[in-house]
Amino acid sequence: MLEANRPHLERWLPVFAPLRPEDATKLTAAALELFAAGAGWEADLCEWGEPVGVIRLHRRSEAGGSSEVGYWVAAEHEGRGLVTRAVSGVLRYLFDGFEVGHVGLVTATDNVRSRRVAERLGFDLEAVMRRSSISVTGEPVDQAFYGLVREGGGGAAAYARFTLPVDEELELVVLELPDAARLTELAQRNAQELQEWMPWAADLSPEALQGFITGRALRAIAKGEGFEAGVLERGQLVGMVGVHHVATDLRRGEIGYWLDAARYGNGIVTRSVSAVLARCFESPACGGQPFERMEIRTDVDNLRSRAVAERLGFAFEGVLRRFIHNRGVHRDCAVYSLLRDEWVARHPPEA
Repeated sequence: MLEANRPHLERWLPVFAPLRPEDATKLTAAALELFAAGAGWEADLCEWGEPVGVIRLHRRSEAGGSSEVGYWVAAEHEGRGLVTRAVSGVLRYLFDGFEVGHVGLVTATDNVRSRRVAERLGFDLEAVMRRSSISVTGEPVDQAFYGLVREGGGGAAAYARFTLPVDEELELVVLELPDAARLTELAQRNAQELQEWMPWAADLSPEALQGFITGRALRAIAKGEGFEAGVLERGQLVGMVGVHHVATDLRRGEIGYWLDAARYGNGIVTRSVSAVLARCFESPACGGQPFERMEIRTDVDNLRSRAVAERLGFAFEGVLRRFIHNRGVHRDCAVYSLLRDEWVARHPPEA
């Protein structure tokens, strides 16, 4: 897409010229590492599932601080309001989701289309920086610095995140650093139940769960090693579901989950895991191809967890003896699996 838009982009984005396939790979890797560090991201701007541009969060601050947004759209899609609508969503993500105090937007002074986006969204022109950038031909470029300030306080949405809808009540959200406090409160409230079955639950301190978000949840996405998502029920965090131990060469992974004990018996985990399975088996989620095998492994005595696997049609394959080590005791592990053709047979694609 960048190559097809080279003449269109070189005038405004000299960083993309010249662009080789390996340059695109490096840009993608750098953007994923930025996301894994909790400092920003680069996302495809898609219309009906097809990429038409890019929205980039160059910098994301803590609450009250300043963040910066950038963007570009393919030449054939200019003038349709796509960037304005997308940046409006990013502003909600930043102001409501993270309560940042200020969002900046920087563009060349003669990039009239880009400046109109800022002005339509209510940004103020804060400064014109003379010769602060260099064009692809090596000429100095003046840049316009726009800013938008978050007005007022309170009433912020609890979440404004990357989501996977489940149904009218549930959605899965990629947790980020500011969500650590909510995750800690939920996990500590369910410490007794979690520690009975989950070896990782031995330490539910804020530091440990913040480390889980940065060291596992975000980094897994950056490295293509699965994901960890919060389960939201009508906007409230009630549990977690994720895909672990991804083997891209074998196209298999393992699903894990846990739920607030107060929400047991409402089918929340079953519905959430079903949405994850659909994503794994029906999209190129495993190194560009669908998963072939998904597993659920759980303590043999964890009857609630085993019931989820059985309701979803997983086949019981056996017991791995003394496979789990939890609280100083070795315990047996029940292994369940579901294959892609088994899933497709039960969920045929719509015509």
